Amino acid sequence: MGKRNWLVIVIIPVVSFLLASCGNLPLSKTPNTNTSPLVPVNSNEKIFMLKKEDISSVTISTGVNDPVSGVINAETDIYNLVNLLNKVTHLTGNATADYYRLVKLNMKDGTVRVLEFGGNGQFFKVLDSGVFFKLEPPENHKIFNKLIDRVEKEYQLKH
Repeated sequence: MGKRNWLVIVIIPVVSFLLASCGNLPLSKTPNTNTSPLVPVNSNEKIFMLKKEDISSVTISTGVNDPVSGVINAETDIYNLVNLLNKVTHLTGNATADYYRLVKLNMKDGTVRVLEFGGNGQFFKVLDSGVFFKLEPPENHKIFNKLIDRVEKEYQLKH
């Protein structure tokens, strides 16, 4: 076997190995800037649980940069919302991309938990962690819609 053939036999596997191992490297080391510094949440969060006593108010808007469309201050409304949210299950399948509302839970300790609702209120994403949850049982999203509609109408009448 000639010197040239030997080099080809050795070089091709080495180059192939280097190319294959480079394919596993991340393309960018840019940090994820989509996280919120408000309340750190475990990204493996499978259970969503709130205490009504911890929430001072709830602010609703139709988008991140949109003005406030409703505020929940009444203890009974906060209680009803917490009861709905504490019955959610971890969403493991696909979620529709239609946007519904941004709900900010203003906590008494000064932190804010932001929930982005989609699917006409059927599911939400905890913005801090990116974890999705689904309202259960399914008819709870209609109860949620009625609460949001009423609160927004009351807010519009006052402002």
